[in-house]
Amino acid sequence: MSHDKDAACWCYTDIHRKEWLLVSFANQAAMASLDGAILGPVLPEAVDAAGHVALLPLLDIVVVGSFNNKTVSAYDWRTNKQLWRLSGLHELASVDCFDRHKILITQISGKCTEVDAVTGQQMGRAVGVSAVLADSMSKTIVLRRGSYKEPAYRIEFRTSLAEEPTAAFSLRDEFVLAAYGDGWLGMAEHHNGTLACFDYNGRELWRYRNEDTTTDWKGDSESVFHFRCICKLPSNKHIFAMQRSKAAPGNISGATAMIFDAGSGAMLFESKLSSEHLAYDALAEGGCLISRDGYLTLPDLRWNPRSYRLK
Repeated sequence: MSHDKDAACWCYTDIHRKEWLLVSFANQAAMASLDGAILGPVLPEAVDAAGHVALLPLLDIVVVGSFNNKTVSAYDWRTNKQLWRLSGLHELASVDCFDRHKILITQISGKCTEVDAVTGQQMGRAVGVSAVLADSMSKTIVLRRGSYKEPAYRIEFRTSLAEEPTAAFSLRDEFVLAAYGDGWLGMAEHHNGTLACFDYNGRELWRYRNEDTTTDWKGDSESVFHFRCICKLPSNKHIFAMQRSKAAPGNISGATAMIFDAGSGAMLFESKLSSEHLAYDALAEGGCLISRDGYLTLPDLRWNPRSYRLK
C-alpha cells in the first residue's frame, strides 16, 4: 500500500505541550499544532522508524535519537540550530526528558546516561536499566533495573542518575511502566490484561483485570484485552487507560475508555469508543490523545478528524 510521503506517519508528544512533532512517511519531521499548522522548519535530520524523540516542556528544543545512525541530537525547532550531538550510541532504546531540561538516553545494553538538554553535558550514568519512565516537568524518574529474562526486577525512584534512589522496591509480576504521579505508580501487564497501581514503597494500592479470557498458544489462560494509551490526567490523581481487544490490534472500534482514581482504583468513567481511529500519544496536560489523522479530547472522548501533512 502506497502512502502520501508528506502525510503524517508518526506523532511524538510531550504531555505538557500542545505542540507535537509530525513525522511524515518520508521520515521528515517538523513541529505542528493540534489543528495541523506547521510551526517550524523541517528538521535537518530524518527521523527513522526506530527513532526516539523527547520534547522539552518549556524550551523550544527537540531531542532526536537515531537507532540507525547511533546518534542523539538536540535542535532548536524554531530555527533548526543544532545545539549538540552525541555519537556512538549503539542500540538506542529510549530518549526521555525529565526535570524540564534533562535528558535520559537509554540503550538496550542497559546503559543509561543523563545529559543536560541544552548543552549535552553528561551529568550521570547507570547500568542495568531495562526501562525508564519520565515526566518532563517532574524531578523524579522511574527506572526498571534488571533483565527481562529474569523473573525478579527492581523499581527505583531517583532525582538524578548521579544520586542514590529516593525509594525502591522489587517485583516479580511482568508489569510494564505506564504512568506515575505524586506517590503512585501505574503499571500494566499485557498477558493478563491487568492495570495495577503501587505506592513508592511497593505497596499495591489496587489492581484491575478484565475477566474475559482465552487460551494462548501454550494452552495457558490469557486475557482477550490489553491496555494502551495510559496517561495521567491534569488532576494528577486520575489515570486514563484504553482497553483494547488483542484480536484486532489495528482497529480501535469496540475499545473501552476508562478513568481510574489513582489512589483507590475506583473506576470513575467507562465508555465504549466508536471511532475507528487510533489515538496513541498524550499532550496538552493529558487533555488530548493524538494520532496521525486526528485527536481525541479527554475526558469527553470527542474525536476531531484532521488531515495532518508536513507540507
